[in-house]
This record gives sequence, structure tokens and C-alpha cells, in this order.
Amino acid sequence: MKSVSTSSDNSAKKSGRWSMDEKILFLYGLRRFGKGRWKKISIYLPDRSLVQIKSHAQKVLKRLESGENVFRRLHENVGRTDTLVQAIHSKYGLDSPDWWTAKRKVQDAADVAEQFDAASALCQLSSHPASDNDKTLPTSVTPV
Repeated sequence: MKSVSTSSDNSAKKSGRWSMDEKILFLYGLRRFGKGRWKKISIYLPDRSLVQIKSHAQKVLKRLESGENVFRRLHENVGRTDTLVQAIHSKYGLDSPDWWTAKRKVQDAADVAEQFDAASALCQLSSHPASDNDKTLPTSVTPV
């Protein structure tokens, strides 16, 4: 029987040894998102906390730095990896393996709109005529 612990967000999380499936999903996330992107990787490991993922990452990255091919499990288990990833996408309503890219594009569009609004506000401020009390910069400077 696997033990679980309750984290601060009141959801049950596994503790103890990682299953082969969890190791494969971690490696998939690491390869896809890269080192340090633990929150993104966590979508593939819903039963593990961020602390557990970071701790596991330390072990894996140490082996990677020593020259070990840690991603060999992905190559050895290609069919299993695809099945696991598809199961995660189906279970959590992620439409495609590129769901994160789509989410990022939406966020990027929102960021661009926000930047446009800020630029428009600055343009409106600069279009107002200066009052007599405003200090204006000289239009030309003569060298001394």
C-alpha cells in the first residue's frame, strides 16, 4: 500500500519511492520544459508536490552532470511514454501535447495588449500641451 501525506493545499500527495511511470513522466517534463521549470513539469506529476519534484530533480541532475544518460528511459520506453502523456492530457482536459504552447500564446497576447494599453496612455500624456509651470528641456545644447 502506498502512503500519502497531506500538503498545505489539502490535496493528498504520494510519498516514498517514485514509480517507473512517475520517473518517465518526470524525464519527459524535464526534456520538454528544461531545468528549473518544476511547476510546468508538475502537470505530469499531479500526485507529487513541488518539493518532491525538486528533490527528485536534484538526484537526476546530479546523475546527468556526472555524464549518465538519464533520458535513456524515454528512449527505451517510447510507447509507454506516449501512453502516459496522452493519459495525463486526457485526464486533465489538455487538448493536445502542445497545450502549454497554446496557453503561453494566450498569455503573450494578453501581455501585448497590456503593453499596448500602457503605450497608449503614455502617448495621451505626451500629447497634452505643457502648461507654463512645466519645465521644458532645451531643444539643442551647445558644446562648452
